[in-house]
Amino acid sequence: MAHISEIRVRYQETDQMKVVYHANYAVWFEVARTNALRETGHSYKEMEQLGVVMPVVELNCKYKRPATYDDILEVHAQIITFTGVKLVFRYKVIHKERQELLAEGETVHAFLKHGRPINLKKQHPEFAELITNVMEGSNV
Repeated sequence: MAHISEIRVRYQETDQMKVVYHANYAVWFEVARTNALRETGHSYKEMEQLGVVMPVVELNCKYKRPATYDDILEVHAQIITFTGVKLVFRYKVIHKERQELLAEGETVHAFLKHGRPINLKKQHPEFAELITNVMEGSNV
């Protein structure tokens, strides 16, 4: 299932054209991704305490329509691929009132422990199972 995080566009997130500056979408993806991981029953912070991190190794975003100051947005985050060594999230940014798609994107993450790649399924199967369960219930 997709996790939905609500974001209200702050004035500081807009540019001289009065629309949201493009880099803010990456921040909103992170907010939604972190909230989605909490739905597994464990936080990203708990993984970090075990020495496991998930750096972004790829990010893409397609901008469809502009978001502007004070808009309320829904940022949908869905896990679409989990191999144990790689995790892929898909995102949709939707204008809440109009239910209009504003942007969509993906992030690809690797799993590292103490700076070295790992297979989460082998080294931390309890986290891997939680991620798999969330993914299997997903559909953005």
